[in-house]
Amino acid sequence: MEKMKKFKGFFKSDSWKKTLTPFGIVSFLVLFLYTMSLFIPFGWAIISSFRSKLSFSEYFDGAFAWPDPWIIDNYKDVLKYFPITLTHVSPQRTIGLPEMIFNSFAYSLGSAFVAMATALLVAYVVARFDFKFCGVIYFIIIIQMIIPIVGSLPSELRMARLFGLYDHIWGMYIMRAYVSGMYFLIFYGAFKLIPKDYAEAAQIDGAGNLTIMLRIMIPFVKGSIFTIILLAFIGNWNDYQVPLMYMPSHPTFAFGLFVFTDGSTHPEVSDTPHQLAGCITMAVPLLVLFLIFQKRLLGDITVGGLK
Repeated sequence: MEKMKKFKGFFKSDSWKKTLTPFGIVSFLVLFLYTMSLFIPFGWAIISSFRSKLSFSEYFDGAFAWPDPWIIDNYKDVLKYFPITLTHVSPQRTIGLPEMIFNSFAYSLGSAFVAMATALLVAYVVARFDFKFCGVIYFIIIIQMIIPIVGSLPSELRMARLFGLYDHIWGMYIMRAYVSGMYFLIFYGAFKLIPKDYAEAAQIDGAGNLTIMLRIMIPFVKGSIFTIILLAFIGNWNDYQVPLMYMPSHPTFAFGLFVFTDGSTHPEVSDTPHQLAGCITMAVPLLVLFLIFQKRLLGDITVGGLK
């Protein structure tokens, strides 16, 4: 009832009149069309995942017609044919869907935390201390964002094998311990906004640099920490190339979906409904994660944009 009163009060207030401007109407239409461009393909994918085997063009002829009948077995086939048989190990073994999900969480969450922690520490040092070398670090990170790095995969694979990091989930944690430019800039801007008075007052009370960082500065950016971990987790969860190249013995959910949709291993599920059912099955954990943390995620992104 309170939300309904606020909604009615909005139309009676001057805010509604200020919104009804040519710019406001055009902005609303653009955002509405953009939102529809995201929801329409997703809705088509959900409906088509319950269809029977048809040609690719027939899916677009009746894109949003209700399936007749609804084929629930498409999702059962995902559970049946999703496992991967590792032929490059001795003895050969089959990785099922539960182990893939575990590998996905282990890889995604661990890599996200390492990437966040590395960017956090470097950004704190650059933002809070007036060393000349801090400017050099800042310049290098910006240049790294501007200049694209192409053709580094062979050398990265060679280095991973040389240092014993290849085909290990913990090896990916070490390889992810580099400073991401975007994460660095978020933490750098957040630390720059914190007044130095807090650190100076703590130093007068006898606190060291480590105590100031852990007990005073980091709590100020805990919202950004959570948001960056969540965004990095989503990116790692959807990534199949890194597990495919660096962790062939530890396939993740995305790796399994890549093999499942390829069609060469199981031609019987190479049709569009089965492939869409596999994609939606993989998206379910991310949707649940977003619904649980949407307020914090969107709120922190908004605050970061204002900063």
